[in-house]
Amino acid sequence: MRTRQFDVYWQATGSAYKSLLEHLGAFFSSPTDHSKYLAFLTAHQTALLFASDEVAERLTGRTGASVNAQRLRVADTEETRSVINSTKWYDAVEAVTAAMRNDLKRLDKK
Repeated sequence: MRTRQFDVYWQATGSAYKSLLEHLGAFFSSPTDHSKYLAFLTAHQTALLFASDEVAERLTGRTGASVNAQRLRVADTEETRSVINSTKWYDAVEAVTAAMRNDLKRLDKK
């Protein structure tokens, strides 16, 4: 029974992380599109339900994806948005992706 519960948890975590990555990409392509932002927020909150402390920090910390999503949304010019995309946003997404990968590897070893 415990193994089955763990399998379900592992699958739900992987699914939440996959959904987050898909919505991160969609939001990245159109950061001013409100519907894509709302979809990102939904995926973000769902991923937080399963996230390890490391993943949660990469999502919500000072340099996390959530903060940088706000930077993209409020950037006043395309040039500013482009700079954020290629620096802060890129770094935030890379950090959260690495943390999620580590999280799933850790769970897989249990």
